[in-house]
Amino acid sequence: MDFENLIDSKLGQTNKNIAALFNEINMLPQPDKVVVLFDEIDVISLDRINSNDVREMGRATSVILKELERLTDLNKEIVIIATTNLFSNFDKALVRRFDAVINFDCYTKEDLIEVAEYYFNSFVRNFKGISKDIRLFRKILNVAEKIPYPGELKNIIKTSLAFSDVNSENDYLRRLFNNLIGNIDEKDVSWLHEKGISVREIEKLKGESKSSVSRKLSYLIDILGLNRELAKVLIIDAARATMCYFPICDCAQGGDYTNTELNLHFGRIKDNGMLNEINADKQNLDETLDGEKNFILEGEARERFRKWDNVKYISEVIKRKRIPKRSYRNKNWGMEIKTNNRLDYKDGVGLRFSVVVTLKEMNGVNRIEEFIRNCHLNGWLVNKIDVQNRINLHEKANEEIEFEG
Repeated sequence: MDFENLIDSKLGQTNKNIAALFNEINMLPQPDKVVVLFDEIDVISLDRINSNDVREMGRATSVILKELERLTDLNKEIVIIATTNLFSNFDKALVRRFDAVINFDCYTKEDLIEVAEYYFNSFVRNFKGISKDIRLFRKILNVAEKIPYPGELKNIIKTSLAFSDVNSENDYLRRLFNNLIGNIDEKDVSWLHEKGISVREIEKLKGESKSSVSRKLSYLIDILGLNRELAKVLIIDAARATMCYFPICDCAQGGDYTNTELNLHFGRIKDNGMLNEINADKQNLDETLDGEKNFILEGEARERFRKWDNVKYISEVIKRKRIPKRSYRNKNWGMEIKTNNRLDYKDGVGLRFSVVVTLKEMNGVNRIEEFIRNCHLNGWLVNKIDVQNRINLHEKANEEIEFEG
């Protein structure tokens, strides 16, 4: 019996229809050979105290309770079965009218994965150009927080295969992931890796090359020292540093006037402890190449490295093709400042300078709070400076005051 056919818009008519139905059941011949099925009985008999339900339906539930009691008194031989998907919202008095309650919601996650594999193996043979990857198929199901019941699961698997890109043998896996977990493009590499998905499998899901995925993971975890949860595909696209210092000056030193030169070296620390400088500055290196010392002409040093200038700016070139940097075991960036003095070495002692470093994140995300937190964990003191407030204070301090006579 489909209860939807009993519901009527006229006030009181639904109750009359229910009473008429049970009268027919009571008049059935040979009741001991009859099984009555009430399909989706929740349509008409939810909890009577439900504030979201209309009172007419509450009265309908009361009528069903009354008729069930009368039915059991008149025809004890009739077998009545009722089905529902909303048992938690069921009227408890109605539950007590039945001798037994059987719960079919007993699928474990492993049961549903096994059912999904059966459907997948049944469907995949009908599709050409599909790469059958049952291992990644199972991983996607394991990562999913909730796997649908077999009916819905069957449709998801079938549509993922049927609507996959014919030019991509792994597109069905992307579609399955999107249906069960969420948009794969919004999931970063570190999250996927944390869930147990291999580099090769990430390549299949995201369409990125294996080498690109490997470099991203290696850089995030090995170089920055972040765990996989914090990594979030933090890719440094370019780095730059600006240094300003205030040397002793002497007009006898020619056009530059400065007695002291500070040279800034900045970059990541390689495994051998040396700096991998972002601007390949070898002015102060004593290394030899083919038996000859490295040297650079004065004019080139002035042009490329602002030699004898009290403002130094070094930067990496941002390339159009964004590729994560090579990974080192050492997790740190380093800075080295070397001094050259024209006359007296004491001229460079106690020289005040400041350096501003900028690391540009590939995806444009501001990571300053993570940077400060990592500095604190490594024992560094971090003071935030509000530049705009400093500017406002400077302007106020230098403001001209006019007095009226």
